[in-house]
Amino acid sequence: MKQDESREKAAESWKRRQEEDTEEEKGREHATYPSVDLGKRVFVSFLGLVFLIAGVFILLEVSLPPIMLRTRGIATDGVINKLVESTRAPGPQGGESKYHVYYSFTVPTGETIEEHSQLNADSWASLKQNQTVRVFYLPNDPQTNRLAADYPQYWVSFLIMIIFTPLFGGTGILLLLYAVRPHLVQRLSHKFHGFLARFGIEPYKRKQPKRTHE
Repeated sequence: MKQDESREKAAESWKRRQEEDTEEEKGREHATYPSVDLGKRVFVSFLGLVFLIAGVFILLEVSLPPIMLRTRGIATDGVINKLVESTRAPGPQGGESKYHVYYSFTVPTGETIEEHSQLNADSWASLKQNQTVRVFYLPNDPQTNRLAADYPQYWVSFLIMIIFTPLFGGTGILLLLYAVRPHLVQRLSHKFHGFLARFGIEPYKRKQPKRTHE
């Protein structure tokens, strides 16, 4: 009987300590993570939207079209209609030239697609007006097309997609989450820094206030 009573007392004591630790932890959280003012939340929300839109743009306009052309594109013959070299007004570092090529091609439905592209100097110099060139396009969206001379490497587009899309998109999501639930992001950041500290990594150290001797 005495052993049972001692066990019950020990269990109750342990439960009380757990409750006290929980309350103490909540108090430390509120003390450690101060509230964020409305103006800062609005600014962080705007910044988060900018990063999120940039991530979506990189995914849909920069990375996916070359990958889709590589995996689902159809090759056909096109014609160079015009070659244009534009030079910016000379500055301290000299004028900068841009090389544009205007081309067209016909799809099986009979529709003629006219497009233009900007190439590097070497690729542009290798082309001539009225020259027949190779064009890649998507069968369900011929407006998405590229010259063979402007065809990017698959691995370059893939690297851009897996690096910059999560970088900008993830940053935007975290910023928006911080604007809505700042304490949650602060707690996650605190735990992440604690995880790094286990391996001796400290992203930034808090500067200790200098003590003045009276």
